Amino acid sequence: TREEGVEARVAAVEPYVPLLSVEERGPAIWGQVQEFFGIAPTFPEGQLLAHSTRVKKVTFVTAAARRALDAAQAPDGKGKAPEEEGGGEKAAVLNVVTAGTQIFELNICDYCPSCEYRLCMDGLPWLLPHMTKRVAKIPRATMVELLEKRTLPLEQTPQEMQDMPPGSMVGVVEGGCGGARGGDVAVVLWKGKGTVKLWVTKEEAESLLAAMLSATTSEI
Repeated sequence: TREEGVEARVAAVEPYVPLLSVEERGPAIWGQVQEFFGIAPTFPEGQLLAHSTRVKKVTFVTAAARRALDAAQAPDGKGKAPEEEGGGEKAAVLNVVTAGTQIFELNICDYCPSCEYRLCMDGLPWLLPHMTKRVAKIPRATMVELLEKRTLPLEQTPQEMQDMPPGSMVGVVEGGCGGARGGDVAVVLWKGKGTVKLWVTKEEAESLLAAMLSATTSEI
């Protein structure tokens, strides 16, 4: 039946597990990400999840969600339900195939070998307060131009950004949206060999641009 087909496909998907529990790769992935972005020890790395054999995406869940997932997972952490004592039916286990907010994504680049992962805009609010590297303050006018054009020549960006090694980073405009949007504007960027590219969706860029222009108008 159709329902059985759906259940079979879901059962075939590997469940999410804590990133640090991914055999061999997990701790190494977290180590390179932590070093590259300067993530402070205050960040709760235990709340990062990934699929056990294909760490293409890393997601972040709240502490409460992590506890709920732990309770729902099988004891072996592989989504397999153990047999009940006495040969009865298998105990019910929740096979979690999607969870949390995407925070890192695999992005292998030949000129950025020190980190194979890039930042994701959705997870930035959780991560940014703990980042000590790869964050550059940029002028309001530069941010507006980035939101409009999506790509700028590197020489048109602040020196702080030009001096950074290539790879994923964050651009911040302090007070960029005034009081209406809570103040600062932060976006994920990609610094290439000669350009800086905006790494947010078209819809989000348009929303941020409208808010910044509105804030600028209200200040006049």
